[in-house]
Amino acid sequence: MAVALTLDRLLRSDAGRRARAHLLWSVNPLLLWVLVAGGHIDTIASAVGFAALIVAGPARSGQKPGLLRGLACGLLVGAAADIKITFLVFGAGVAWAARRSLPAISGTVAGVLIVILPSYLWFGPPAVAALLHRSGGSTGDSTYRVLLHLLGFGSLPGLKALAVPVFIAVALLLMWRLPDGIPTRPAVRPALAVSLAWLLTWPYQYPWYDAMVMCLIALYPATRLDWPVLARLAAGTIYSITSLPRNVSADWLSPIVQLLRVLVLTVPQLGALTAITILCVTAAWHAPPRTSGG
Repeated sequence: MAVALTLDRLLRSDAGRRARAHLLWSVNPLLLWVLVAGGHIDTIASAVGFAALIVAGPARSGQKPGLLRGLACGLLVGAAADIKITFLVFGAGVAWAARRSLPAISGTVAGVLIVILPSYLWFGPPAVAALLHRSGGSTGDSTYRVLLHLLGFGSLPGLKALAVPVFIAVALLLMWRLPDGIPTRPAVRPALAVSLAWLLTWPYQYPWYDAMVMCLIALYPATRLDWPVLARLAAGTIYSITSLPRNVSADWLSPIVQLLRVLVLTVPQLGALTAITILCVTAAWHAPPRTSGG
């Protein structure tokens, strides 16, 4: 609700973008299923992280963010990451917005540490162990696992060693080529680039993780980027709705389940990554205007 109200307020002067934002976030049936019906905490983390990116915007045109603004952003990013650690990537957006202001960057780092350090010190080694276990693993239906199975590999112990450079490459490509559609909110573009790169390339993924990108896409102007992002979200949501079996005992059923995984998940996920890479290379973010016939 907080994100919906913020989107409505920020886009109130443009009826088209305002309606689009609510279609993508507020009444999007895919998000309603994976976030609201599923009861996942990504909804709360998205709201807090989204607030950090909005607060990072300059109060007036040309004004640099100061120490207090940086501290407020850092506290919000830290709170979002405390709810779900992956939202720490929103800190990249805040840091980019404050890159010309040392007090703002210092405040941001301090704010994040003020929230994160006491939390992990309080819960101790089990919290760190759980974090490292998930960050180094992968979901059973991830694109990496499916492709490895098709290529005849049972597992890949160094999966993170493969995912990290791919993630960095895609993040840099998006940072370089993603259009700047919200000049008054400089933290949104880099946050979208890094979070989208993580969703596209990291092997541990579930459809409700897409909330971190959807709240930013809703604020961003309409581009061709909308379609591969929505296709990826739809694939994961459909897979979760149908409850396709992850492990089967019957030998004859295993190839069928594997084929369904490829068709429902791998093809759309690889298609989204390929489409977004092509958009970055060609910079064809907007469709050409229609011309009337003679």
